[in-house]
Amino acid sequence: MCSGFAGAQDWVNAANHYLSDRMLYASSYPVRPLKQSVDEFGRFSYENREYWRI
Repeated sequence: MCSGFAGAQDWVNAANHYLSDRMLYASSYPVRPLKQSVDEFGRFSYENREYWRI
């Protein structure tokens, strides 16, 4: 999910609350470099606990 995606913050809010046990990190590797995907993922405002769970 990229930060320019409409509704992206809504997904982050859901992951921080009621969807926390239902989220899974996935990258678009090999289309996009893994480091770029991880860096983008880190820009969102996930709560620390949820960040590491995802």
